[in-house]
Amino acid sequence: MSGEIPALLVALRSGQLPITAYLDALEAAFERREPVVFAFVPEPHRWLRMSREAAALEARYPDPAGRPPLYGLPIGVKDIFHVAGLPTHAGSQLPAEVLTGPESAVV
Repeated sequence: MSGEIPALLVALRSGQLPITAYLDALEAAFERREPVVFAFVPEPHRWLRMSREAAALEARYPDPAGRPPLYGLPIGVKDIFHVAGLPTHAGSQLPAEVLTGPESAVV
């Protein structure tokens, strides 16, 4: 398990694994697991957003040699941190409107 992320980053940064192919695999895994785990806040058009962001990333860094270290690696952010455009519940039953604020610097 410890070698999976470094190998994934090498494949994404080099273009050996296109981001679009990786997103397709992630979406398939997400669709299988998320209905059981419930780890993510609902987000309409999540995969369309991620696909657009991936395309923007590819356009910004067309040359693999200039890609940043975490190029193409998606992350999940616990909803105790504010993320622009997504509700924050902080594991509570409070309405998201009570927990509004600017996007967290950690994001």
